[in-house]
Amino acid sequence: MSPHPGSHRRVPVIGITGQIGAGKSLVASLFAAWGGVVISGDQIGHEVVERSLRLQRQLQAAFGEGILRGRSIDRGRLAERAFASPETTRQLNDLIHPLLLRELNRRIRHASRCPGVKAVVVDAALLAEWGRASVRWDKLVGVWAPLHLRRARLQRRGWSERRIRDRSRRQLSWNKRRLLCDCIVKNDAARAVLRERARFCWEKILS
Repeated sequence: MSPHPGSHRRVPVIGITGQIGAGKSLVASLFAAWGGVVISGDQIGHEVVERSLRLQRQLQAAFGEGILRGRSIDRGRLAERAFASPETTRQLNDLIHPLLLRELNRRIRHASRCPGVKAVVVDAALLAEWGRASVRWDKLVGVWAPLHLRRARLQRRGWSERRIRDRSRRQLSWNKRRLLCDCIVKNDAARAVLRERARFCWEKILS
């Protein structure tokens, strides 16, 4: 999708945040079906690691040769080591986030100029932690699910209990996160119910 050179239409940027396993990407996919362009922070993070040999060398130096699988970074092993403590998590973020945020903001600017776009949707777990100083958004949607459901979803993806616990500890608590949100979508019922709740948020923001 290419931006229209003569268009100055301002479309809203909707951020989606939530704890691991809450269903952020599912809500983002619904917003996409209703006319949003989704930008995934997780996907961009993977891409900047794969593209930058310098970053890969820095990650190896910080977390050991064991994070390599052939010529690629083993993301599962990297996550296991990086989220083991607040210090290692901060080390990972200091290496990856500058490149990630630069590319994320570039894509937001590009998508916001594309014709026919109702909103730019940024799906990134750490939006609340980064804040508007790092990523521009107009409205922030928080996706919530109870711990037992989040744990079950992650276990179905093959996550160990330790990995779930370590990752959850490194994230902002829901009580703090929800205070930053303009709208909250609860993901604790059937898919049809989630769709109704997400639609309410979508229409409220666009109105």
